[in-house]
Amino acid sequence: MTAPSRFGRTLGRDEIGDELKELALAIEEFLSIPEEIRDKLYQKRVEQYEKRLAHHAPKSFGLPNTPSEEEVDVRENQTD
Repeated sequence: MTAPSRFGRTLGRDEIGDELKELALAIEEFLSIPEEIRDKLYQKRVEQYEKRLAHHAPKSFGLPNTPSEEEVDVRENQTD
């Protein structure tokens, strides 16, 4: 026996299963969006950290051949 739906008709077990599958796919797609955004933000943070490290670490440790800010900017523009 099936329960009446709020749309005025009854749904069988197979129809309910199909609708649940569609709902599950929609939820999965919805949840994947934040994951993609999180991955992009993480990559951006890594790039910024590496840039700061490349620029500031040699000065902090007295290493030779410390690139100037202009050299770092030029290198970044070449890779883009």
